[in-house]
Amino acid sequence: MINKYLLFFVTVCVSISSGCGQRNPQTEADEAIIRSMKLYGVPSVSIAVIQHGKIAWAKAYGMADETTKRAADTNTIYQVASMSKSLNAYCIMRLVQEGRLSLDTDIRQYLHSWIFPDNTFSKNARLTIRSLLSHTAGLGVHGFKGYLHTETIPTINEMLNGTAPANSGKIEAILEPGTKVEYSGGGTLITRKILQDNIAQNYDSLLENYVLRPLGMIKSSFSQPLTAQYTNFAAAYDENRKEIPGKYYIYPELSPDGLWATAADYARFIISVQHSIAGQQPALLNKQTISTMLTPVLENAALGFFITSKGAQKYFGHSGANNGFRSAYNGSFTSGDGAVVLTNSDNGGNLAGDIIRKIASIYQWKDF
Repeated sequence: MINKYLLFFVTVCVSISSGCGQRNPQTEADEAIIRSMKLYGVPSVSIAVIQHGKIAWAKAYGMADETTKRAADTNTIYQVASMSKSLNAYCIMRLVQEGRLSLDTDIRQYLHSWIFPDNTFSKNARLTIRSLLSHTAGLGVHGFKGYLHTETIPTINEMLNGTAPANSGKIEAILEPGTKVEYSGGGTLITRKILQDNIAQNYDSLLENYVLRPLGMIKSSFSQPLTAQYTNFAAAYDENRKEIPGKYYIYPELSPDGLWATAADYARFIISVQHSIAGQQPALLNKQTISTMLTPVLENAALGFFITSKGAQKYFGHSGANNGFRSAYNGSFTSGDGAVVLTNSDNGGNLAGDIIRKIASIYQWKDF
């Protein structure tokens, strides 16, 4: 399937680079994406392309809901899964910039309504927000399974402790902090607890007021489950193209996995990061703050981002995988280029990555 998909996009790239194509490159790209969706068995894809610091175009393909025959459009929201971590970190960095939180204070000083469960790995080590956001705190619980609408939703302390009705494990150290990158959605959940204990009890409202609305992400939400006002959402589909019961799983953890967004909304976040890097306005974070956020702590793990070096160029990004949703994005440090791809299928991971690589080729992202 991948070879056929690449062949479609190579045709587009050759047409653009040679100037000899008889058809509009956008038409060629549209047909390639639609054919590839069929090959992968993905009901819908939503894409936003950033060029020179602006949204060049945004487009949706396929069906947001195959049962009701509702087509996806650019206003359809998708679960972006672990791409939520970037916005969670962005909110925290805004609070750090204001002096309301510290990246390097021991988190035990911030936790007032939950006690971190120290063990032999962690009891003599300092754990910090910096280590939680960069997956260097040595914590377990890689990710979360989600909950059916008919299941009892656990409280945040039940999720942290791994006690019923939570369906995830206890969040604790599984290796010595600071020794390696150990991806931990559990660590990101602890940052939500820190926010609730020190800044605002309602995480959804905090992110709406501190990040989403200021960035113009007016169609996006951390509501889990979605409130009644959100009717234009993508239903989730498994690898056999079977609809998830209840249309989607609920992810009550929020900070590591709970954001619903359009591709264009998420692109606005990427552009804000790029503005901060360049010291341009409007931007919520200054150059010093964004530099700290984008600096890897270990390997390629920065604060809410993973950093990729391509030749002399650097890109920030993240991918996402909730049940029935796959997503990915990348943004350039210097050129103002980027892309967001959201899908409503367990089969969408490879497709999202391939689309971003081919967008990079078509738009000639340097060294990508």
